[in-house]
Amino acid sequence: MIKRPASARRFCSPWQAEEAYERYTIPAHQSTSYLATYRAILRKHPEKASAKILRDLIQSTPGEEGKWFATAKEAGLLDLAIELANRSPTDPQTLTRAARDFMDRNPAFALEAGLAALRWPRCAGLGRATATRSPELMCGRPIRIRCR
Repeated sequence: MIKRPASARRFCSPWQAEEAYERYTIPAHQSTSYLATYRAILRKHPEKASAKILRDLIQSTPGEEGKWFATAKEAGLLDLAIELANRSPTDPQTLTRAARDFMDRNPAFALEAGLAALRWPRCAGLGRATATRSPELMCGRPIRIRCR
């Protein structure tokens, strides 16, 4: 594959640049972690909004939305991070760490992350979840949280 220098890239028409982004960016920038992939694409396409890049990455991995939780949190998209944690299995340790780290800065986010951490361990070991199923259906039993 021939790489064009940066000076040649700016002569592409806007529709060509958008088509190239949609077709080639995500596969070409896969990295060792979800966060590293996001950062690589963000560096390569500074003209794109960070939220759009992240949403494109999330769409590229259906059923694994929860794995983008830490990336959304690092990008400052806390509402999206909680949405992802509630939609798809997310590592409980990551959620617990987020709850601890945000306890003083953003208590609402910390509470939501902590509740999500309580939800997903009940489903551990039961296979891969899909985005269309609720946690209750995946586990086969309702989730009950008691406060004393």
